[in-house]
Amino acid sequence: MPDFSFFPSFPLPYNALVVFGLLLIVGYAAGELFSGLLRLPRITGYLLAGIALGEHGFALLRGDLFRMTDLFLNIALGMIIFQLGQRFSLRWLRRNPWIVVTSLLESGCAFAGVYFALTRLGIAEPPALIAAAIAMSSSPLIASVVARDLHAEGQVTERTLCLVVLNSVLAFLTVAFMLSFLRSDGTLEKIYFRPLYILLGSVLVGLGLGFVAAVLGRLLKPRESGSVILLTSLIVIGIGTVDSLRLSALITLLVFGVMIKNYVHEFRLATFDTGAFGRLFVVVLFVASGAMLPLQWQPQWALPVLAFVVVRLAVKTAAVTALARPSGISLKKGALLGMMLMPLSITEFALVRETAQSHPEIGGELGAIVFPAIVLMELIGPITSQWALRLAHEAHEPVREAA
Repeated sequence: MPDFSFFPSFPLPYNALVVFGLLLIVGYAAGELFSGLLRLPRITGYLLAGIALGEHGFALLRGDLFRMTDLFLNIALGMIIFQLGQRFSLRWLRRNPWIVVTSLLESGCAFAGVYFALTRLGIAEPPALIAAAIAMSSSPLIASVVARDLHAEGQVTERTLCLVVLNSVLAFLTVAFMLSFLRSDGTLEKIYFRPLYILLGSVLVGLGLGFVAAVLGRLLKPRESGSVILLTSLIVIGIGTVDSLRLSALITLLVFGVMIKNYVHEFRLATFDTGAFGRLFVVVLFVASGAMLPLQWQPQWALPVLAFVVVRLAVKTAAVTALARPSGISLKKGALLGMMLMPLSITEFALVRETAQSHPEIGGELGAIVFPAIVLMELIGPITSQWALRLAHEAHEPVREAA
């Protein structure tokens, strides 16, 4: 009798590579559908595809695949943050310091407004403080990708990309300070040491990456494709380094990007935002992000979640609108700039999880408020950002040919 043992057993086992390919196809198709037929942001399609493929849908993204996509996620995040650093103009900030003042005001108002609203609703002070610190930030990832997809240029676009960088750094350091405060016994050294370690250590690693890039640039004199390879390598090294040292990849890669733009001329033309290479990482980033979104909803927390979302958007918009004219834009563009600051990033989940691990007594309450708020703003934020750029007449979308 013939031996058929070489045939595979059925049903076929779960194969992460097959599902990863499916992830790319479904994510890309959803993005094109949303963009082409609905004129909505591609990343909304990517996120919804991730939700459909994740644990709340077909549960295809799990185990080995999450470990496989983790590398893509880190590299994609690193590239986008590095690119924001490349667009961060120190000369512009020196010429127009009102941008920095605007960032401090809108971040501070978001912190104060959300903290006041949550404590008035009966939320305990520790989770209210951490939630308020997270509310200071906006999503650099969504702002950057939406602007790129619309080929947006102008005052609202450039100010948005600058403000999301500044308020994300401020939020990260504020959360670190709050966690140090909660862990300490009240001594100033214990409160300030951790935030200072994160800030100074992350800046030093970023400067070190810039120095290595300068040396490599002078030795190898790479063309554009070679520059992308070298910079990608340094970004990966930077991500691994800050992970080992428990520093901030956000601050490190922003500093690295600023160094490349302002001081390392051999790499200034290198870009990750065009072509299939950049789109591949963006698709993986947002589909995986959608799969990781926690969609559990607890009705008893609906009012605090709504307060977090509404108060944060209202005070940020009011703050940037109030300083619109001093910073050189109209009141209308100031209001649209406030809309651009609505999205929160899924990277904030890490801050909530860190708090839950170190302070389980406040992690549950904090997650019940912040997780649903992030989901809402992650899904709605790209759409409001797209509307804002169109209303500001800064979107330069390619004309679609009639069928």
